[in-house]
Amino acid sequence: MTTTPQTESLLLDIRTVSRLLAVSPATTRRLWQAGKLPEPVRLGALIRWDRRAIEQWIVSGCLPQK
Repeated sequence: MTTTPQTESLLLDIRTVSRLLAVSPATTRRLWQAGKLPEPVRLGALIRWDRRAIEQWIVSGCLPQK
């Protein structure tokens, strides 16, 4: 099992996901609303993506999720 550095978050906000994808937050939001991103985790009013799910999605070729 690999360990994650303490500074690396397991839940990503839309800005961090956007940086990983090299697109704007608006484009990330459109991808999410179109069902092309993995579903986020909702924590009250916060919306976060699981880092492992996003990384796996990228590795698998960014296939639509719906």
